[in-house]
Amino acid sequence: MVDIRECPPFRCTLLQATPGVAATLGLPLPAPLRATDHMLWLGPEEWLLLGEPGTPTGPASLVDVSDRYRAVSLHGADAAALLNEGCPLDLADAAFPPGHCTRTLFGKAEIILWRAAADDWRVLVARSFTPYLLALLREAAADLNAM
Repeated sequence: MVDIRECPPFRCTLLQATPGVAATLGLPLPAPLRATDHMLWLGPEEWLLLGEPGTPTGPASLVDVSDRYRAVSLHGADAAALLNEGCPLDLADAAFPPGHCTRTLFGKAEIILWRAAADDWRVLVARSFTPYLLALLREAAADLNAM
């Protein structure tokens, strides 16, 4: 069984900088393919900073992309199996341990997938794709539960 929930709005800020610039600003950046509770590594020079609505973006030139994304949380022992119904990645513990994040696809939607804990996943998706993603997840959950 997997608990699927749309998350409340949150602040999303995109930082694009070289690691040297980020270090100069005093930003503790996660390593490649990793995430912290508030920062997701998206690429060699790109991080997504997460926070509560209304939190300041910090001392750098950052782009607020809060209206771009919605998040869905998945919690449960079958969450990885559910995600593999529409995502081509190997989500086994050894290949995608807690703390990892990446850009990928679920069905035809581009997503940011973050494994926050062993059975706790977050899926960030473009706002306009949220109904599509939720429908696919619920359909996959029904299929898994029917097995």
